[in-house]
Amino acid sequence: MIHTVDQALATSPIQGVVKEPLPHCMCTDLAKENRDSFAYYTVRFWLTDLADEEPVSSLVCEHIFAALMRANIPRALTSVSVFALLSEA
Repeated sequence: MIHTVDQALATSPIQGVVKEPLPHCMCTDLAKENRDSFAYYTVRFWLTDLADEEPVSSLVCEHIFAALMRANIPRALTSVSVFALLSEA
């Protein structure tokens, strides 16, 4: 996960994100508050203009989503979704 995101953001320039330092992804929590069954990740990147935070953040998210889909890394299912799937079987 981390490698995939780091690679995608390092190799594909995004307008509004500075080239140095490189954006980077990190795992920031596991099983938050003992209620979740998945990891939380944070991506840090630096803006060329603070006024463009929202549109640039959206572009970064689009790049991350596309990279995860290309790598066949699925989005997490909530435990409620898992239980619902199990109960339907």
